[in-house]
Amino acid sequence: KSWNPDRQKALDDLTFSTIIRVIKEHGGTAIEQVGNDLLYRGKKFAGKEWMFIQNVGYIENTVVTCEYLPEKQYFDRLFHHNKEKPITGITDQVPSVTKEVLMTEINKAVKELLKQ
Repeated sequence: KSWNPDRQKALDDLTFSTIIRVIKEHGGTAIEQVGNDLLYRGKKFAGKEWMFIQNVGYIENTVVTCEYLPEKQYFDRLFHHNKEKPITGITDQVPSVTKEVLMTEINKAVKELLKQ
């Protein structure tokens, strides 16, 4: 199938729109998208980079932190700058939004888009 601009935008938006929908369905209210980041109560829990090249392919790298403390040691080793947001885990903020729930819903959303 061809990737017209509307279908391409749906693909570009798919991951974050699905994550936002799932969080809201699970009672989360303090979510916002700022550029390529998703924040919950002003703390970053997801970041995304992507590229779509017509007739070549699509690549997306999205990192979602579900539980922050088990990964804190790794975040502490990363480069830090003055303007970075504090980090949280979405499961820490909305306990019913687990990695299993997110992966199941993203998988469904991808399958649905590919059927169109």
